[in-house]
Amino acid sequence: MIDLTLKKYSQGALEALKENVKCYPEDGELWWSSYSDSRRFDKPIGSVGGDGYPEFNFTYEGKNYRYKVHIVLWALTYGEWPSSQLDHKDRVRHNNKIDNLRGCSYSENLANRSSRGLSKYRGVCYYKATGDWTARVMKEGVSYYLGYFKTEEDAHQAYKTKAKELYGEFYTDGE
Repeated sequence: MIDLTLKKYSQGALEALKENVKCYPEDGELWWSSYSDSRRFDKPIGSVGGDGYPEFNFTYEGKNYRYKVHIVLWALTYGEWPSSQLDHKDRVRHNNKIDNLRGCSYSENLANRSSRGLSKYRGVCYYKATGDWTARVMKEGVSYYLGYFKTEEDAHQAYKTKAKELYGEFYTDGE
C-alpha cells in the first residue's frame, strides 16, 4: 500500500530523489537518472493520476511513496519541499514548467480554477424562489455575499470586482 503521509517529504527523501531523478525545470520534466527494472528511460517520469496531475512511485527506505511531479520538480529546483500549496498559473495540471508554478494558500489555489455549477460563471448562482441571480466570493473561509442581481452577467461583474480585490494575481474569471 502506498503511504500518503507527509513523512515522504523528509530531507532524506529529497536527497534520495536527487540521486535518482534528473530535473529539467524549464521543461517541467523529471527523468530517471539511475537504473531499475521498472524504470523507463525513453520518456519523462509520471503518468496522469485520477486527479489529473502527473505522478509517480518512488521507494524510499523500503516504503513505496506516490509523488506528484510538480511537487518534486519544485523541491529539486529550490532544494526544499514547498511550504505551501502549489498553483499552476495556467490551470493546466500537466504543465509543470517551473515558471508556471507558484506557492499559494488553499484559497488562492481555489481562486485559480474553472467555473462549475449551473451558471456559466464561478461565484454566481440562480435563486429559483425569486428568479434572481446571486453572487458571492469566498476567501480563507470567509464568505462575501454580494447581493441579488437581475441578470447572470450583472452578478458575474460583481463577483469579478470583489474577486480581483481579494485574490490579486491569483484571480481568474473561471471561464
